[in-house]
Amino acid sequence: MDFARLPFANVRVNPVGEGDVFVAVKPGHDGEDSDRPFDYKPLWRSTDKSCVDFQKVSGVLYATDVAFGKGDTPDMPYIYIYGKTAGDDVFGVYVSKDDAKTWTRITGENLQFGRVQGIEADMRYKGRVYLYTGGRGIICGESADFTKEWDDWYDWKDIYVPEGQILTVTFDDDNGNTYDIDVEYGNTVEKPEDPEREGYIFIGWFIDDDEFDFDTPIIANITLYAKWDEEVFAPAIDGPAGMTLTEGYGAASSEEFTITGTEPIEITLDSDISFITWNDEANSIGIAEGLSAGTYTVILTASNGIEPDATFEFVLTVLPGTSIPVIVSATPAAFVDKLNGNQNDLTITVTEVYSDGSKQVITRKLKIDNNAAGTYDVGSYKVYVDTKGNTQIREIYIVK
Repeated sequence: MDFARLPFANVRVNPVGEGDVFVAVKPGHDGEDSDRPFDYKPLWRSTDKSCVDFQKVSGVLYATDVAFGKGDTPDMPYIYIYGKTAGDDVFGVYVSKDDAKTWTRITGENLQFGRVQGIEADMRYKGRVYLYTGGRGIICGESADFTKEWDDWYDWKDIYVPEGQILTVTFDDDNGNTYDIDVEYGNTVEKPEDPEREGYIFIGWFIDDDEFDFDTPIIANITLYAKWDEEVFAPAIDGPAGMTLTEGYGAASSEEFTITGTEPIEITLDSDISFITWNDEANSIGIAEGLSAGTYTVILTASNGIEPDATFEFVLTVLPGTSIPVIVSATPAAFVDKLNGNQNDLTITVTEVYSDGSKQVITRKLKIDNNAAGTYDVGSYKVYVDTKGNTQIREIYIVK
């Protein structure tokens, strides 16, 4: 690009992009004494950090000046031009929020400013733009967003008022409440009492991302926004101190515990006994069947990353069950009484010995033939008896 032919060029450097240079050109004067033609030029941008080569910015027909203002992210400022873009026949202020890929006009179609000498934007306040004109002073426009055209452009004096004028400081607590305080130009505004909001901690009053310094003189109408952090609470546990079971119990669970604090909360159970576990869904301790008599101490710990953790001691007591004696041994015996004829009386006994030392004898008496052998029911036992002669017992045993 031949800069010698562009003596009225406005050279602007992207404040966050090394070697990112834009060049806009003011039009010539239209009087007959003008030494250059009255025409508009496109917008040029450097192709690399060397700034040797420049190319036209796509979509921009004319641009008399270009400026950079605060954007959505620190690495991509908004780019403003005063001029005209492709597809739009209206001269005005345009903004690009995507690094000059697309452009949006932010001045109304019927809003013109005469001869605009230059444009500036504010890197501190998003959406604030200044125009300086030939003989009309400085004009400022600002908006919270770009969803509508800006028709509310106003003179500089409407923002920065002379000394002695009354300005308004608006406090917005971000909880549906606002109120205004009138402040004389150049004075400070008194810091109000901290607002309250359930579930939150008040951090301070902010302009954009910066906390407001209440020693700052007020020279413009401003709005201060309350910033909050969600209130967080350390965990706590409350519930049954213990429970009692008796040996032989079935699977059981404790009463429900109450867990409070900022979620999520993790519960861990400190116990070497695999029979005892924590049930997250029921908020209770589960006890599997099979524990023997004894006392078992369990420590519950609740944690959510906020100190201190909460601990709770739970004591499980298992009482001895009722003892039922069992059979230790069963011994058979028999004898024969001789009768007249071919039959005899056979008496069979089974003596049971129990675990508590007690005994029980089961007896059956029946008639048999001489030299009889067979299996006989004696109580719940089957006993084999082999007799010989009239009264002898050759063999006897309990059939398994």
